[in-house]
Amino acid sequence: MFRKIVRFFGPEWGAAVMGTAALSITLQLASEVARPFSVLLYIGLGFYLLTTIMFVLFLIPWLLRFIWFPDEIAKDLKNPVRANFFPTMPISFILAGTGTNKLGPILFGPTIAYNLAIVFFFVGAIGVFIFGFLLMRNQYLNTNLEIEHANFTWFIPPVSHLIIPVLGACSMDVHWAETGLAPWLFIISMIALGVGFFSFLFVGAAVWHRYIYSSVPEGRLAATTMVAIAPTAIIVVFLIKFAEAIEAAHGALFGLKFAAVFPVIQISSSILWGFSAWWLVFTAILFIHYISSSQHPVSFAWWAYTFPLEAFAVATGLLAKAVATQLLHPLLILLNVMAVAAWAIVVFSTLRWLQNGAYFEGDRRKSSLHPALIAVGLTIILFPFVAGTAIFQIMPSRHYSVSYDMQSQSNDSKKGIAQYNLELKWTFLPDWQYKPLLVKKDEYMVFIFHYTNHSDFVEHIAPSYSFSTPLGIRRPANEEIAAYIEDSVENETGFISQTPFSFSIPAHTTRHYIATFEKPRELAEFDVLIELSDNQGWLLHYENTGTGWVNPTNSLLRKTSCEWPRPKQRTTPTDQSTPSCRLAPERIVNPPVRLGNRLKGSSALM
Repeated sequence: MFRKIVRFFGPEWGAAVMGTAALSITLQLASEVARPFSVLLYIGLGFYLLTTIMFVLFLIPWLLRFIWFPDEIAKDLKNPVRANFFPTMPISFILAGTGTNKLGPILFGPTIAYNLAIVFFFVGAIGVFIFGFLLMRNQYLNTNLEIEHANFTWFIPPVSHLIIPVLGACSMDVHWAETGLAPWLFIISMIALGVGFFSFLFVGAAVWHRYIYSSVPEGRLAATTMVAIAPTAIIVVFLIKFAEAIEAAHGALFGLKFAAVFPVIQISSSILWGFSAWWLVFTAILFIHYISSSQHPVSFAWWAYTFPLEAFAVATGLLAKAVATQLLHPLLILLNVMAVAAWAIVVFSTLRWLQNGAYFEGDRRKSSLHPALIAVGLTIILFPFVAGTAIFQIMPSRHYSVSYDMQSQSNDSKKGIAQYNLELKWTFLPDWQYKPLLVKKDEYMVFIFHYTNHSDFVEHIAPSYSFSTPLGIRRPANEEIAAYIEDSVENETGFISQTPFSFSIPAHTTRHYIATFEKPRELAEFDVLIELSDNQGWLLHYENTGTGWVNPTNSLLRKTSCEWPRPKQRTTPTDQSTPSCRLAPERIVNPPVRLGNRLKGSSALM
């Protein structure tokens, strides 16, 4: 029986993994952007666990089919529809890596999660390029290919290439921005982006021509119309994640400047998102046409309704962060509800498709869904919600907090670093502990930055944050960990964080932002750089006296012609060299107020 299952286990089954994996990502993003829906983070984790189970169960017969039934593989590769589904399994690797990058730290901490995501990246990228070349070869050498064979499944190979740079940008954002792996991630991502983008244009023209001058998709392929949403939506996701990767490197990512690139990305992303939204409406119009004419039979192709809609939801959430608007937040929640509903319907439809005999290509029979399969469907659908809710209740870090003093780090006459009409103050929690579910707890350094606008106009800012030490360690703020602990930090301190990395500050108002940094094991001193624009920023300096942290100096920086200050290697612990980059720093020395290891303080300068 198992051999028979393997024989008929077509390449399209990767689409089911895709449609489930993307749900974990969009729910995690919804919890971050459209608060107070933080519980969605754990529902997303439930979908991540379900994706892992599906991925393993589907990968085994998918691989065995290449070994046991190479003739079936060759037959599928020549099919103008089924051949295009082969990249769905490599796409599943990329999506599994993206989910691991975003949700893995909840289970086994950031170090394991980020390294595992890189493995998924390279395996998935290799698979995508291999099948991309195979499909191109078959299309060019197939003399029997007619214009009537063009269909929306042809968008899947371009989508498979476009999804690679998404994981590449996510990896550079949280951990790998300034490592030796970053150039590889960047080059592979850019090559894949170029292949996917231009292939999308070429294929789109061919498919558009076919469906305008010939017949519309037949009923069994009606759902594939939805696939056309994915390319532009995925490009939106990549562009904004790439902006965050540049932000993580503070404008030093291969010479790209965040302040120069970000406005272009905002405009480009909005335009591309608009096309995806337009096509979603068009798909709905065609869907009504097929339903009203009873030309939409149940088939496995219905999974095409899941991943593109989820990709559009992710693009919507990231665009909400990038343009700092509340307008898209309700739409994001609505899209998530639609995506979960579509996924649940497709799960039951797939079970009915299996029951009707379509899997083994036998005599298809129509019948109502068997009660046992209804139970299976309900189990699959309820699993993410039950697992996510259970983890939400038992997750130790959600209830964990660190005690601290209410001491101030500066005297009352020096209350912040002021730049024009914008003043910065901050709260520092040096040893906040985060406990993943499966590994031991770890300590992080948490800053809550308080931005006060003293002008009569709205200030729009997109600050970025990095952490560096004299020993050469340089890291961006870890947004994933910050999102996990945000609720606890807010409950302890009373400050509500602004989650978008770009946000507006109304006149005479204060806004807060929580930034979390991974804490090295041996740490004597460090700097935190807050880059406010392309040529201005703040540099905070901390030293460990053995009994606690002191904040002796800070600087208001104005950059001239080179990069932001990087840590210098020190030959001795007493070497007091200072980062410099032809800056015009306005340095002020704070009183050496000593603090305990568990504290709340605010450092202030004029």
